This record gives sequence, C-alpha cells and structure tokens, in this order.
Amino acid sequence: MAAALARFLGIGGNKPPAPNSADTVVRMHHVDDTQSFRDICMHVTFRFDQPLDVDMMEAALGRLLGRPGWKKLGARVRLNKSGHLEYHIPQSYTPTRPAFQLTRATHAVPIGLHPIAARLPRGGSDSLSVSPHAGLFRSFLVPASTPTDLTHWLFEDRPQLALHFNSFKDATLITLTFMHTMLDGLGIGALLEAWSAELEGKPVKEFVGYDVDPLISMSEPVPATDPRKAHAEEYVLKDREIRGLGMLRVAANLVLEPLMHPAEEDRVIVIPPTVFAKMKARALSDLASADKASIVPDAADPSKPFLSDGDVLAAWYNSLVFRSEPWSRSAKPSKSVLLMNVFNTRQLIGTTEPVLIPPTSAYTSNATVFMNSLFTLQEITALPLGQVANRVRRDLVAQSTRAQVEAQQRLIWKTTKEAGHSPLFGESDVAFVVFTNWTKAKMFEMDFGAAVVGSSEGEKKRAVPSYVHPDATIKGVVGSRNAAVCMGKDSQGNWFLHGTLRKKTWENVIKAIANETF
Repeated sequence: MAAALARFLGIGGNKPPAPNSADTVVRMHHVDDTQSFRDICMHVTFRFDQPLDVDMMEAALGRLLGRPGWKKLGARVRLNKSGHLEYHIPQSYTPTRPAFQLTRATHAVPIGLHPIAARLPRGGSDSLSVSPHAGLFRSFLVPASTPTDLTHWLFEDRPQLALHFNSFKDATLITLTFMHTMLDGLGIGALLEAWSAELEGKPVKEFVGYDVDPLISMSEPVPATDPRKAHAEEYVLKDREIRGLGMLRVAANLVLEPLMHPAEEDRVIVIPPTVFAKMKARALSDLASADKASIVPDAADPSKPFLSDGDVLAAWYNSLVFRSEPWSRSAKPSKSVLLMNVFNTRQLIGTTEPVLIPPTSAYTSNATVFMNSLFTLQEITALPLGQVANRVRRDLVAQSTRAQVEAQQRLIWKTTKEAGHSPLFGESDVAFVVFTNWTKAKMFEMDFGAAVVGSSEGEKKRAVPSYVHPDATIKGVVGSRNAAVCMGKDSQGNWFLHGTLRKKTWENVIKAIANETF
C-alpha cells in the first residue's frame, strides 16, 4: 500500500516520463476526473461470430485516432502539480509512441472447442440462465501485459486504450481496456461507431470536447447576478441527502460489507426474448388496477401505462437481488433502499437550450447523472413488478428535465467540494444498487463486416457482436459490489444483465430464477 501511494504521488518510486514539449496539454474534464473514475479500469469484450482481420481493424483505428479531435483518445495521462489529471496529446502517433496498445493471440480451433471461450454467455435457451463466475474469463481476455491501474498510465508513456484480440477459426474476441476517466457506456458506443465508419470508408462524426469541457456550466453554482438564478431549481431529493453522522454510518457499512463477507462473484443473467415478453406483459398488467394519477401514460395511447424495457429490467433485477440478500429477512421492513439508475445526458443537453453537445457529433467522455428511486425494503421485495417499474419510470420523468439534471449536477459539485464525495439519498441504513443500461450505446449493432476474413472485394458481410462482456479492475475496499450493467440485447432479442454480488446472494438468485414464472 505504501509503495503504491508513493508511486501515485511520484515520490520515492517511479516518476512520470519527462514531458514532451511538442505534446498538447489539456486538462481532463471535471466530470471525468473524479476519485471513483480514477479507481475503475474497464475491460469490455465483444464477441463476433466471424474471424476478423486484425490488421485491417488496427489500421482503421490508427486512422481514426489520427483525425482531429479523435487523436485525444491516444493521449498520455498525467497528474499536474494541482492534483488534477490532464492529457498530453502527441502531435502525431508513431511506432514508438502509438495511439493505442495492441496484443493478439491466435487459437487454431473453433471457439466452441476452447475450454474457456466456449463458456462465455450465449443466447439460444428458452429459459432464464446464469453464467459461470466471470472471474473464469479474466486472465484469458485480459493478458498480463494489460494496464489495470491508473498508475500504469501515469508513470509510463502509455496510450489510454489497450486492445487484445483473441482470434479463432470461426470467431473473434476484442477486449478494450481503459480507465473510466476516458469513456462511459455511450462513449464506448461512439468509439465503436466511428471505428466501424473508418473501416468502411464512411463519414466519421465530428469529435466534441477536445480542449473544452462542455459540461462545466451545468455543475458550477449559478451566481446571484445571473438571470438564470431566478429559474434555477433545487434537486427534488435534496432534503433526503444523507449528511454528517449518517454518512459516516453509510461509509462504515460500505467498508465492513466486503471485509465481513469477502466472497463475491460476477455473473451474467441471460433473458430470452420470449421470457422478457412475458416479464413486461406482467409488469403492465400489474398496473391495470392502479391509480391512474400515479401512472406515466403511453404517449401513443394515454389510456395505457408506459414502461420502457429498461424500467422493467431495472425493477425485476433489483427486486430479485434484494429478495435474495442473506440479510433481507432479518432487516427492518422500513430499511431504506436506493436504486441508482445511470442516466445519460447526451440527448437531453443536445436537444434543449443551451445545446452543449450537438446531437450529430461524437462525445466520448462521461456524461451521466443518477435517476434516484427510494423504496423501503418491504416495498422493493413485496410490491408487484409493475409497481416497482412504474416508480422507476415516474422518478425518471421527474428527474430527467434539464432543470433537474442541472440541479443534481450543482448538488454533486457542492457536496463533493464540502464533503469529498458525491451525494447519497435516503436514510443512514441505506442499501443501494447502481444500475447501468448500455442499450442506447447500440453495442450489439456495431458492424465490422468490412473486416471479415475471406470477404471478396465489394462483398458486404455483416459482423455484429453476439455478446458484450463487461469487467473491471477496481481499487479500494468498496469495489463494485451491488453494481449491475445491462449490456443490451443481441440480434435475436436476448437480454444480458451483469451483476456483482455476494457469493451467497448469487446462490439465492440462481435458486429464485429456477422457480421464476411469468
């Protein structure tokens, strides 16, 4: 621990390489440079059921990261004297200072015969299924040479992005490794979309946010003399923010949880399209007799309730998890439960005034807030699925206006400045799940057919991911327990949900899924 701290501070250990005077130095955006993102190194793998030409893929990505704006993604990361992260962007990339790190492994077998790769989650079943512990795949998908900690970037002349290709006779696995300071879910999607366009020779979207932080105005306090002050709202849950001794209790519980119960697992739930159709139908039927005033109406038919697929998935997963927690039966029914649904702000701030990110551009940095839904333990475990989903939908509608997103951003700024952490809502006994949905990133639609091995000139083949596998290396005691990612659905309609839970909780989840009916 002491050695790692010394390295991070640049004392008594490794030091960053001498600055290159030709590099362009740009401060990292304020939303990206947070302690939580500094602690998270992402490893996201895409499975293609075709052999892809790695050389073509490498060349296309090299061309993309040589473009104006896009070259920022190959920057080196440094810590300045003020303690802020900044990008050092080379004028051009060369073999000695590449735009990305690339490694490859070739396997002379079909993927179905590989002892590890064959066990990656797949659709095709008619019932709910749960994958093996994802730790099984880590060393295979993420080779030892891959950076996994911010210090691996700070003290080496290393590009932000590392790629590893596993090539089989009939398939390709591409793993992207990067710090969360670089990309969020839709940022990954923007990168893949541009990479695919470059590969096919199509127009590439303009990169936004090269040397300007477009979101800073949303977070800074509004001065008293600013005309916007009269219309600035307070965040709807401001009065439910946990502070002082209450937050100390929350922090203590977060630290004690993995210490007292260290065994945890990452697994993936696969939801077939037929099962999800029944799940959503049940959720909507649960609202048939509900008070109309409490329901969000469907814009196409206001006489009917509206629930998105994401509302239903978030409600089902979270209810399932809290029913499966070993402590849930002995806890007070009034215990506070918080569902923190990650909301991407790109569309909102691209279609409302003032426009901060043009909707036709590519913005790869983090651009999210939470849509917070508060329940009691009794509510989240006993309410019908549709009522939980409806609460999630109502909270999203209330909190996703431009005024409310800006109010939450200002509160995050204020609490972080005063207390050193982002705000949390509920009571001091709160248990929470962070739920991220990558569906809008359209990762399962990214087509790399132009790189399929054996394609003849002019022949158009389609190669989209059949599976997306999220993983992360996380520093600190708290880690990613109770975090969940919905990766989206494949071309056959199978949904994939990845979760990190206590080992015992997963055992209970698997038992519950075996008995789940819709």
